[in-house]
Amino acid sequence: MVRNGDEMKRKLKLLLATNHSYMFYRFRKELMEELNRNYEVILSSPHTGHEQDIAALGIPVINIELSRRSMNPLTDLKLIREYRNLIHSEKPDLVITYSIKPNVYLSKVCQSAGIPYFCHVQGLGTAFQKPVTAKAASLLYRRAARGAEGVFFENQSSSEYFISSGLTDKDKVIQLHGAGVSIRDYPYSEPVENGIFSFLYLGRFMKEKGMDELLLALKELRKEGYQFVFDFAGFCEDEYQSKLDEICR
Repeated sequence: MVRNGDEMKRKLKLLLATNHSYMFYRFRKELMEELNRNYEVILSSPHTGHEQDIAALGIPVINIELSRRSMNPLTDLKLIREYRNLIHSEKPDLVITYSIKPNVYLSKVCQSAGIPYFCHVQGLGTAFQKPVTAKAASLLYRRAARGAEGVFFENQSSSEYFISSGLTDKDKVIQLHGAGVSIRDYPYSEPVENGIFSFLYLGRFMKEKGMDELLLALKELRKEGYQFVFDFAGFCEDEYQSKLDEICR
């Protein structure tokens, strides 16, 4: 195949799709910067913050109405239509999806359009905690994962669950070392009050967020005699209120 110079110089268009622009900027800023060096990157996400910061990186943010918690079929059908329109208008060469709804719904559209895609599973989430929703999520993920070029996982337990449940093939699994924030933007700082470290947790208290491991670590640090202050701000799910009451005595 002979191509002219303009075609050879054209960067491939990469569509990133997520459910929260604020969190995506906070946790994926460096990834977006790196990808944008080699691809023409666009981001599909509800506008929840940092859209202008992402645009300043040279990456346009296309607003997609997405209800993260809703299980209304009509709402999800509307989302699928929005994704079809997005693919038709942007014509990306490659797609990477994050979080369950982009993973299962945008992948469906990509399959129909013949566009290669990767899914990124940040965690199993609440959908897998109840039998009915777990069954539905498994059915949706099975099709999405099997059609993907590869599936990124941040937690080994999640990738093992997908493999053992037949949701994806082992050779498609790309195991990452988790996620975090840039220590360049969030540098280490010495404790400033009495030499005691102070930690703050902001979020929900739930198993999927690693609360069991966090509470165990706090207990072990206390046993070893470390002095620290740990503040919690959020609401509890399941049995964590009693566990917090115990550790805060």
